[in-house]
Amino acid sequence: MRGKNKGASVIVVVVNSVVGVMVVDVVVTGREVVLLLVVLVFDVEVVVEIVAVVDDMGGDVREREVNSGLEVSEGFGV
Repeated sequence: MRGKNKGASVIVVVVNSVVGVMVVDVVVTGREVVLLLVVLVFDVEVVVEIVAVVDDMGGDVREREVNSGLEVSEGFGV
């Protein structure tokens, strides 16, 4: 991975008639790697956002899960 990765991988998932869109965006900053995973499940209209922050210095992994309406913010500041 060279420089900052501005792209995101978009995967359409169909499981048991549940159609969802999984967006995986990996942002590499100075000393930490931020993995932004947004799963949209249209059947239940719930956004599950899982943010994992891995610190290279201490190897700390923090995860946050958020359930909200169908709102996805464009920018994710670190």
